[in-house]
Amino acid sequence: MKKERIFCLIVVFLLLLTGCSNSSTNYDAIILDNASLLTSELGFDTENNPFADGTRYFNVTKNSKNEFLVDVNGTEMRIRTPDTNTESEYEPQNSSIISKKYEKIIKQSKKLVYQYIDSSTILDDKNGIKNYIDKLSIKEASFTEADYVGAYFSYTDNCVYINRNLSSVICEWMLVHEFVHAISYYTHGCSIEKEEYAFNLFNEILTDIITASLSPKIGKDIQSGYIAYYGLLAPYINLFGEHAVKAYFYGYNAIYEKIGHDEFEFFVIVIENYDAEYSDVYYNNLIFKWYANNPI
Repeated sequence: MKKERIFCLIVVFLLLLTGCSNSSTNYDAIILDNASLLTSELGFDTENNPFADGTRYFNVTKNSKNEFLVDVNGTEMRIRTPDTNTESEYEPQNSSIISKKYEKIIKQSKKLVYQYIDSSTILDDKNGIKNYIDKLSIKEASFTEADYVGAYFSYTDNCVYINRNLSSVICEWMLVHEFVHAISYYTHGCSIEKEEYAFNLFNEILTDIITASLSPKIGKDIQSGYIAYYGLLAPYINLFGEHAVKAYFYGYNAIYEKIGHDEFEFFVIVIENYDAEYSDVYYNNLIFKWYANNPI
C-alpha cells in the first residue's frame, strides 16, 4: 500500500468519525465499522486471496537469538530485531501546576473519555477506570528531548504532562489520546510489564484510532502524527473485530490463539519499520494469510 493512498482514504475515515459524541454512541462499533470501510477502500481483494487454495505459504518463527525466521514459499530469510517492548519514557522537566487556561480543554477531554468508557461493551470495572482518570495529576512541563510532544501520560508519575512550550496548539485530541493510554495502563493492572507493545508504533496507532472515534477537537493547523498509519491497522481490526480492541486493553492471548505469538510480534515489527526493505511484502503476506485462515 502506498502511504499517499492511505492518507487520502483517511479523509473519508475521519469524516465518518465526526458524528455526534454523546453517551449513547457506541464508539467501539464506530471503530469496527470504519475499519471495515477503510479495508475495502484500500483494495484488499480477499476473494482472490493467494493463500486461499493453500499453494502459497508464509511462515514466521522466532529463535533463541531474537531472530525471526521467515519462510516465503521456500525462500528463507533471517531477520534480527530488537526487543518489541523496550521501556522508553520521556522525562518532563520543571513541572508546575496546570494553568487555568487549560481547564475547559481538560474538562471536555475527560467528558469524551468518560462517554467512551460508559458506552464500551469491552471495558470492565468502569467506575474504577473513571476514578483512575479523574485522580490523574495534570501538570505543565518542558520536554527538552522531545519538544514536539504536546502531551504525555507518565505511568511512573500517574500524571499527564502538557508541554508548556506548545501551549498555543494544545487541544482535546492530545489529551484524549493520553487518557486512552492511561485507560490501557489501568486495565493491565497498572503494570507496564503486562502491557505488551506499550512502546511500539503499533500501540500508538491503535491509541489514536480509539481517540479518533471520540471526535475530539484538534487545532486547525495540526493533525495527528499517526494518521497516515491508520490504513495499516484497518485490515487487522476489520478481521479480528472486537477482539482487536479488547486485546489493546486486556492482552493478546485471544489473537495469539488464532495466528501465533511469533507471527503477531513480527507484524508489530513490520509496522514499526514499514519503510524498510520488503516491509510491504511482509505486511501483505501476513494480512492475506490471516484472512485466508480466519475468514470473516
